[in-house]
Order: sequence, then C-alpha cells, then structure tokens
Amino acid sequence: MADLRVGFIGAGIIAKAHAIALSRIEGVAITAAVDPLKDRAEELVAEFGGKAFTSFDQAADDVDAVWVGTPPYLHCQNSLAALEAGKHVFVEKPIALSLADADAMIEVADRGNVKLAVGEMIRFYPAYREMRRIIDAGEIGDPVSVWSHRYSNSSLDFDPQWRWDPKKSGGFVFEWQTHEINTVRYLGGEVASVEASVYYSPRLPEYDVTAYASLVFENGAAGRVDGSVQFPYSFIERGALGTEGAVIARDDETLMIHRLDSAAPEVYRGIIGSHEGEHGRTTLRRVLENRDFVAAIRDDREPSMDGREGRADIEVALAIHESSREGRTVKLSRGTR
Repeated sequence: MADLRVGFIGAGIIAKAHAIALSRIEGVAITAAVDPLKDRAEELVAEFGGKAFTSFDQAADDVDAVWVGTPPYLHCQNSLAALEAGKHVFVEKPIALSLADADAMIEVADRGNVKLAVGEMIRFYPAYREMRRIIDAGEIGDPVSVWSHRYSNSSLDFDPQWRWDPKKSGGFVFEWQTHEINTVRYLGGEVASVEASVYYSPRLPEYDVTAYASLVFENGAAGRVDGSVQFPYSFIERGALGTEGAVIARDDETLMIHRLDSAAPEVYRGIIGSHEGEHGRTTLRRVLENRDFVAAIRDDREPSMDGREGRADIEVALAIHESSREGRTVKLSRGTR
C-alpha cells in the first residue's frame, strides 16, 4: 500500500525519467500530473497512473509531494505553489535563477515544515560517494585540487527552444554546469572565491556556451570547473589531487586511485546498475536521488541535497558570471553550504 502520493508539475521528458525511478520505490504512488498542455499530462498518467490536470490548484488535494520538472525560470513559481500548499517539493536543478528566489523557496519550506530537495544526482552515484570517502579519510593526503571537466556538443536545432533563452534556462553555467559545481563542492567543500572566463555563442550572443572557472575552497585547496556545449565530442573527467595521491573518474562508475607509494593504480567499480522491465532499460541514476528524498520525507530529516545546497550552487554560478563580466576575483561573502 502506498504511503506517499506523488505528483508532477511539468509532464515532459524529465518528469517521465523521475516517474520511472519513483515506480521502483516501494510505497510510492503517482497520483497526478500537471501541465498546461493537458495531452502531455494525460500521456504521463496513462503510463504511470493518476489524474491529469492543467493547474496545480486542481491537483493539490491528490498529492503529498511534488516533483517540479519545468524550465528553470518557472522553478520558483511552481515550487512556491506546492510549498505554500504544504507539499514536499523536489525541484530539478538549478533551484532557481536568482538567490532571492532560492531564499524565498527555502523560507517557505522552513516555515511550513516541509522538505525541499534539488535534483543533483551525481553526488549519489556510488563512485563519487567512494571518492568523497577517500578524500575525507585522508587516503590521498591533504587536498590540493578538485576538478570537473565536462565537454559536449548540443544543437540549437534539436533542443527545446527555452534551453537557448538565458532568461528561461539561465544559460550553460546555470542549467548544465550546476551539476559540476555541485560535484566539486561535494568533494572539495565550501567555496571561498571564484575567478572565471565565460564565452558566448556567435549565433546567440547572450547565451554562454563555454566557461572556465578557478575556485579556492575555504580549506585552502584549489578547484576547477570548466566545460562547453560547443565541443566536437563528449569528454568528462572529475577528480581530486592530494599530497599523497589522486583519485580520478572518467566515467560515472570507475575510479582510478593513484598513490605516491604504489607503482600501479587501484581500480574501484561502483556499479550504478540498470533495470529491465515494462518501461525499458532504466538506469538507477535517478532512483538513488529519489530514494533519498522519499526517505527524508518518511524519516522527517533534511534531504541530502536540500534547498540550501541548491542555493550554494547558483551562488557559485552567479560568481562565475560576475568574475568574467568584471574581470576580477569574486569572493563569496557567506559560506556555500
């Protein structure tokens, strides 16, 4: 029997991905989908159950928790509607496009004693949990540097048009690189300062497509977040260097652990896994973050990736733009956790 009724605001691709994940969690029932395009909501509930609506007010009595999967410029508006109705909210990254909006969401969640989580699945992968453990345990010595390089190619012709409007998506640093900002924060700690360069699309001069950011963490270690959506092929590497070794991931499941006192690296395989079933091959990537949020609701604890963590990510994203725009190092006036 289900003890948690779940609804969606936004019934597009990301909603279906979360619906598949939630259908793998015992005791969760999908009871509603809200989308101004009602046929999209009807398509989602036809596959996963529940009722289709065109506004959240119509769906509020049918849900205990809401997953917000609309474009970023709607995250605050949609999340506040659910939070103010006393519903727990899981909102896709970035939490919002301004610190003021993020603060409003956190304040309403705190006041209403409901949970607010932000979709950042990488930190839940077993390999990165192990990387964090290795760093925290001092197995590679004192931290010197933590980095994330993420390069890919995306097309104006195939992506949804809102993605290429920085007023709606926030642009590359907000919509894409918050994953990498969150990962280096998870591994390296609070960010003290940012120095960055941001480059823009020749076709869309207001849209950032490439960014290079040097970070200094409050523990004195250095950080690096760089990437692009106009690279000719995909390349991802995340890692950490310490005084006694390094740990590097070039995919989401395999770590190479290099130690100064060892001639050969160790290999760690943190298999995320997959499901085969009526909904096709589904990775467990989203199951892990969704399971954490469901457990936070049931156990009455803060989610591991809560609203304050989401706010910290966009604080760094804003500092990246400010540093590039003003040609200076930006110091973060408050801690980022």
